[in-house]
Amino acid sequence: MHVSGRDEEARKQIDMALEVGIRDAKLLRHAGEIALKTGDRAAAERYLSQSAELNTVGSDQARSMLAALTPATVQR
Repeated sequence: MHVSGRDEEARKQIDMALEVGIRDAKLLRHAGEIALKTGDRAAAERYLSQSAELNTVGSDQARSMLAALTPATVQR
């Protein structure tokens, strides 16, 4: 659904999938992408962080996305 631009519907479906306790790095990263597309940055950061914490192959891409969302620390 997300790939075809049906982000709101995709968001509902992925939220339901995650409610049952699925903890898969790829699915959580995908949830983060969808949350970003629907304008929910807080949820996107939460999902991407959860994906990164699982420390699997799918976590690398989540870490990269999360780093892009997180503002760089200002050096003094």
